[in-house]
Amino acid sequence: MQLCDQIDPDMSDKTKLTFLTPSLRPSLRKKIIEKNPKTSEEFLKIAEEAEATQGEKKYRLSGELAS
Repeated sequence: MQLCDQIDPDMSDKTKLTFLTPSLRPSLRKKIIEKNPKTSEEFLKIAEEAEATQGEKKYRLSGELAS
């Protein structure tokens, strides 16, 4: 988001989302598109929640494999 603000301080949320969404990992992109954020704040919140969930899944998987 900071880069978007540096490039164009008046950039709309819609434009930010247009640029940010394609650059995501496919697994995150799917979750974010499903939630359909309208603002950059919503986008960030959804992305953070999705990453946290993925991290928990990886931790559980590695714990199960180690057992």
